[in-house]
Amino acid sequence: LIPHLAGRSRVRISRDKGRNYRQRDERNLDDSLPSRPAAVMLHDAKTGLAKVLAIDFDSGVRGADQVEIDVRRTQVLLSEHGLRWIHDRSPSAGEHLYVPIAGGITSGDAVDFLRLLSAACPTVDPMPHMTVQHGCIRMPGSPHKLGGRQELLMSLQMALSIAQSPAPRARFDSLHRNLEHLRAPRLETVQV
Repeated sequence: LIPHLAGRSRVRISRDKGRNYRQRDERNLDDSLPSRPAAVMLHDAKTGLAKVLAIDFDSGVRGADQVEIDVRRTQVLLSEHGLRWIHDRSPSAGEHLYVPIAGGITSGDAVDFLRLLSAACPTVDPMPHMTVQHGCIRMPGSPHKLGGRQELLMSLQMALSIAQSPAPRARFDSLHRNLEHLRAPRLETVQV
């Protein structure tokens, strides 16, 4: 699954139990499951494009209950625009949604979208897409600093199907435009 989501075939292995993912600790992505927390690079180094919009919901901001609310709100918005996602959860109760987009997405478009989304979903963290060179995220199977691993919340077969059938870029653009026009109070009324 991971090669279908990673922007390049590189992974950063954390040497300080998941606090940092340094460039000097980067290696080629292979089939082996890492023994330490690991994050894959989101953006292709040459084109700057990411195959997926990675939406990171950080439980350290407002707790696990708010993460659940924000994930449900986001899933409703994605569904309304015909976008499918791959879903995982960390042992710390943070969650990720990975939205494959045909033709890819720039760092600027991703960060702009995530900042708009965070107005209604305060646990959204745009950091994984902030830079092409260093933008990375833990994906399913990665060990976590608290113990355990990042857990895929759907079947591998379903996740592969979604990864191999990215949504047309026009669907993301439509959602992005709509999000720009929506006010936070409207988003907060979405049923979860």
